[in-house]
Amino acid sequence: MKDCKSVTGKTINLYVRYADFYSSFGKQLTLAYPINQSDDIYKAAVDILDTVELQQPVRLLGVRYVDIK
Repeated sequence: MKDCKSVTGKTINLYVRYADFYSSFGKQLTLAYPINQSDDIYKAAVDILDTVELQQPVRLLGVRYVDIK
């Protein structure tokens, strides 16, 4: 198993489920370079969220870190 400090990834997925318990969507961002810091993951997730116009109150917001090497 790899040491956590050596694990990197390039793709961040954002999942939004609305308060109506029915509507949801996901978006992803693939970065030009791999990251492994929580601040960088947070910034990438916020960048994705900034591109979305939310239609109603949000019940769940999920962030997933993929393409892990």
